[in-house]
This record gives sequence, C-alpha cells and structure tokens, in this order.
Amino acid sequence: MLLLVFSGDSLAGAETLELKLSAKDPASWQCRPERGSGTLQLENRTGCYQLDARNLRPATDYALTTHSSSDPQHSAYWLATATSDADGTLQIRDHWQCWGDKVWLVPTADIRGTAGDHQPDRLCRWRPSEYLFEERLLSRVMPSH
Repeated sequence: MLLLVFSGDSLAGAETLELKLSAKDPASWQCRPERGSGTLQLENRTGCYQLDARNLRPATDYALTTHSSSDPQHSAYWLATATSDADGTLQIRDHWQCWGDKVWLVPTADIRGTAGDHQPDRLCRWRPSEYLFEERLLSRVMPSH
C-alpha cells in the first residue's frame, strides 16, 4: 500500500513529497517489500530528493531512473547511481527537475546512457524481479506535475 505524506521533515526546509518504491512479483505485480523497498523524499519546489532503499542485493550498483508512461519511445532518464552496502542498503541525495510519472531503481547493468546528463537513456534488458518500482505514479501525487 502506498503511503503519501506531506511533511515538515524536509530536505530543503519546505514540505516534501514521499513516494514508496517496492520490489514487485512479476507474475502478479503485487508489492514484495521483503525483496527490496525504498522511500523517495522529493522537495517539489526545488527538485532536491533523497532515496533510502533496503533489502537490495549487497554490493550492487543501482541506477535511479524516471520516465513517462506516455512516452512512445520508452525513454528513461538516469538520475544518479549508488552502490548498495554489505547489508543491501543505499542512499542517494541529489537534485532533478524533469520527473516522469514512473520512478524505478534498477541495476546499472540494465541501463545504457550517462547518469545526470538530461539526455534520454534506455533499459538494455528487462529483469523486473531485480527492480524497485513506484507504488503509485508520481503524476498522481505531485501537485504541479
């Protein structure tokens, strides 16, 4: 279940949006947080964000991506990269303004492009059992999106 919170606990001193990400069962698309989960806090006005993820594959490079479900080219934007620690946790803090309605965390081995360059990137293989997906489209929870 998605928990959407506008809170005073912000990254930049203003209200933040909180979006849950979760591993999903590819057969049913049911959330499986024990296989991986995360919380994205986004300050909508400034684009500052922080992702905290857990229950990931240890010592693995991950890419935070966003894309629009209405894009016929299926282009994604690779926002940033981080490596999970030995316990399978990671944190990414950065800034991004051009959010799509989908937000995924995928192994960097599955994406081609350059992180943070504002150019479209592409998934080069599809392994949904390895990804964290948004629990609700960002366009449904972001007021000015």
